[in-house]
Amino acid sequence: MDATDDDTHLATLANGLRVLVIRTPQRQTVDLSVFVHTGSQHEAPRDNGISHMVEHMAFKGTAGPLGERSCQRINLDAESLGAQVNAHTDKDHSAFHMFGLVRDAQALLELL
Repeated sequence: MDATDDDTHLATLANGLRVLVIRTPQRQTVDLSVFVHTGSQHEAPRDNGISHMVEHMAFKGTAGPLGERSCQRINLDAESLGAQVNAHTDKDHSAFHMFGLVRDAQALLELL
């Protein structure tokens, strides 16, 4: 554990992944985000825009340890939970977000 107070926890996992948890017990919702250290400032001029394109491709479907999901399946699974899905690319990062109810946090994390 790198840092802790009553509502904020920052940890670095063995694989180097940093996890930040900010508890907001007054809310019944959860915001989950994955930030990837890649954005426009990391691109060579010939690759300009590739980070943003990859961001969009991430929601076109996936095959992985939790199964295969098409673009439609990702959106339908999130919508069935009343969740919102979004992403963005900036100069120094790309990020993928899920917003929904606390009770659905595990399912949202798996979708993300």
